[in-house]
Amino acid sequence: TESRNTSHPTLLIKYGVNKNLELRVGTDFNSETVYHERNSGISPVTLGFKAKLMEERKFMPAIAFLGQLTLNRLASKNFKTPYTAPSFRLLFNHTLSDKVNLGYNLGAEWNGVTPDVTLVYTVSTSYSFDEKLGLFAEFYGYLNKVEKADHRFDAGFTYLISDDFQVDTSAGVGISEISPDYFVSAGVSYRFSTK
Repeated sequence: TESRNTSHPTLLIKYGVNKNLELRVGTDFNSETVYHERNSGISPVTLGFKAKLMEERKFMPAIAFLGQLTLNRLASKNFKTPYTAPSFRLLFNHTLSDKVNLGYNLGAEWNGVTPDVTLVYTVSTSYSFDEKLGLFAEFYGYLNKVEKADHRFDAGFTYLISDDFQVDTSAGVGISEISPDYFVSAGVSYRFSTK
């Protein structure tokens, strides 16, 4: 099927309750074209949290838990799904040096369209050229019993304009037969003070 999907923009709001807990709300304005039929609207809203479980110690990684719930009916008409969709991941991070980090995670998610679960994984690394410019690369994928495996690779840059303002860009390719041929993204992150 010839299709194209564009998210413009994706919105993720994070609120740090304390140094161990972060609350999240996310959605995006999505446009999808399948052959010549085009639909646009707001994707289902996702609520979630990220909790730190363990600090990094010597050879032991820092560990966090990310839990989310996508509300299937809280969306534009064409993007509502039959099921509420939970997801969760265990996040691991190693500091290899002052400039290099290694991250990996494993979890499961539901897409809201079917009741079937999909296992998800990511292996990523990042390199800091200096205090402002960073490079990252990641290999990730989705595995379930219904479809063939979907493996992807992407890489990109982050640039810290100020202590509270960062921009990023990345591009990637699908590795598996069912993966998208290519994808690109760009974003901005801004940190607001609540004090």
